[in-house]
Amino acid sequence: MHPAILVAMSEVMTVGFVYDVFRIAAATGMVQTAKESLMK
Repeated sequence: MHPAILVAMSEVMTVGFVYDVFRIAAATGMVQTAKESLMK
């Protein structure tokens, strides 16, 4: 395969991974916020 294609693929995978982590963190943050507002 052409090196540029490999770089593009790894970039896409990295962005997807970062997006998943961000989405999970956002979901966890929402749960924490909801718990805290319920505790008050």
